[in-house]
Amino acid sequence: MITAKDPVTPQESERAFLAFLAALYIRGIEELDDSGDVLHGSFDHALGVLKGDEQLSKAFARYRMGGFSGRIDALDQALIRAEQFGWVQFPNPSYQRMAIAMSPADAESILSSFGKQRATIESAATAFEEHFHASW
Repeated sequence: MITAKDPVTPQESERAFLAFLAALYIRGIEELDDSGDVLHGSFDHALGVLKGDEQLSKAFARYRMGGFSGRIDALDQALIRAEQFGWVQFPNPSYQRMAIAMSPADAESILSSFGKQRATIESAATAFEEHFHASW
């Protein structure tokens, strides 16, 4: 859980992003197409839900849609960082598929640590999934 303090540390922001990935994984989303704007648009849609919680809003404040690119640079950076720690994998460099690489127990443990904020994170994952599937 991210507590009421200002500002949120980079580590807390990373934990919040990891919790979002965990919520996706628990929803059964183990792989995502990372080939274009759909991923970024869907994450932007999820941000709208996350901003409903004051502390999560602070944790995700650096994630903003770029005006020219239509992408969220901080999302790309977070995915690269998550790959460095083994939480996501890009199994075949020829395909733009990303695999969320955590066990169900890891995902549950990460989400459980967010207490009441878990419901908001799970709602954001639902919003992401709905937007992602509607965009294809």
